[in-house]
Amino acid sequence: LDTAAMDTRSINLKMDRVSLKSVIDKLVALHQVHANKKDIRIEVTDYNGYVLADAARFEQALGNLVSNAVKYSPLHTTVRIWTMAEGERIHICVADEGPGIPAAERSRLFTQFGKLSTRPTDNESSTGLGLWIVKQMINLQGGEVGVDCPPEGGSVFWIDMQGA
Repeated sequence: LDTAAMDTRSINLKMDRVSLKSVIDKLVALHQVHANKKDIRIEVTDYNGYVLADAARFEQALGNLVSNAVKYSPLHTTVRIWTMAEGERIHICVADEGPGIPAAERSRLFTQFGKLSTRPTDNESSTGLGLWIVKQMINLQGGEVGVDCPPEGGSVFWIDMQGA
């Protein structure tokens, strides 16, 4: 339904001041069980502040990034979540210790049905829509999304939003 609504731009947003601590705490609790099954630690630091967002859509988008970080991380690793204020903007980061994203495939990130060769580490399913939905939801709220791919591996997916 969200996909159809995004195609027609008919999603009604309720922009408001959203607490990053509240959203991140909720998402960590939601994904902790899956992380525990894989002995993945979710580490959260520096996550105070507020963004101007639709709370439900922002939570859905950031939740997709946290879910992917756990899904694509090897056993016994750490997923890190933190925020940084940059002027009027807030940068929210989700980092994993997975194998990273092959350079030749990075252009398919954030595209509809953009599946990559990297696979979830515990036979989880993937539709190829998660990152595309993240991009659509965040762009509708005036934000940006992206990824940094350190040469040593892992990925740092980020959302950049207007502070509130």
